[in-house]
Amino acid sequence: MKKFRIMTRLGIAGLAILLLTACPNRATQTADTSAEDPRVQAIWEKFEAQVAAYAETVDTDAMVQAETFQTTMTSSMEIEGVPSESVTVSAVDIPNRRIVADTETSGEYESNFKVLYVDSEIYFSSVFDGDEETYKLDGAEKEEMITMYEQMFTWLDSMSDPEAVTALTEEDMGAGRYDGFRVYGDVLEGEQITLDLSNNPILEGSPMPEFGLTSMVFTPEGLIAGQVTEIEGEQFLMVYDQPTAFVSGFTDMSYIMYQFDGEEITWAGDFQLSLTLNPALGESLFEPPTVTDSID
Repeated sequence: MKKFRIMTRLGIAGLAILLLTACPNRATQTADTSAEDPRVQAIWEKFEAQVAAYAETVDTDAMVQAETFQTTMTSSMEIEGVPSESVTVSAVDIPNRRIVADTETSGEYESNFKVLYVDSEIYFSSVFDGDEETYKLDGAEKEEMITMYEQMFTWLDSMSDPEAVTALTEEDMGAGRYDGFRVYGDVLEGEQITLDLSNNPILEGSPMPEFGLTSMVFTPEGLIAGQVTEIEGEQFLMVYDQPTAFVSGFTDMSYIMYQFDGEEITWAGDFQLSLTLNPALGESLFEPPTVTDSID
């Protein structure tokens, strides 16, 4: 089940990691702190031009000022060799510190799983093989998860503060290590820049797995074709359906994940993300369920 756990976290974490790539040259630590490489600077300049052009077509203020958002993540993957599809609908209420995520999984692992964080309490509801259970988390695990959620909200607050973002994103145009033109089988190719996200200040407190080096692969036009990311000791390729300039997490997107062991590339999942900014979230979404048991 390790693959399922990593892939699920990848899907959710995509919202945060893609936020960084909207301005990666200023939001990342360099993989190599030596003198600036003009080849890296040239790629960032082309990318920034693409971002600027795209930003003219969208309401960036709405993205920054959003107080609520709802995402739908649809994924197709294999769990221990068995095809599985899942749809996760998440709603986040930033001012009131509330989150609900409801996942429907079809296939052999058909199930429903819901997590609710409200009023500093965490509830899990699940339906599997016809058995329905609802738990209220207690003890050390509860405290650990509350800390994670509150860190996430603090992080989201900082992302809505232009001055805070500016303070966090003052890296120069030379950030990154130039790796040359890379080819990953028949799924991804282009000029590559590698960044070290392990000590990134923007990621501190965000709902992210442990990241190491992340490489971005660019088209000749300066668009991002995909990423190569090391997560929990494993490498994954994230290949966008269409090369893009504005992968902030606040736009709809589709991508394919592959596992990569240095030689073989194995399909790991298809993902589609859609997002609605400032939806009206009804109170019933955050109503605590009737508890049948507890985890302590």
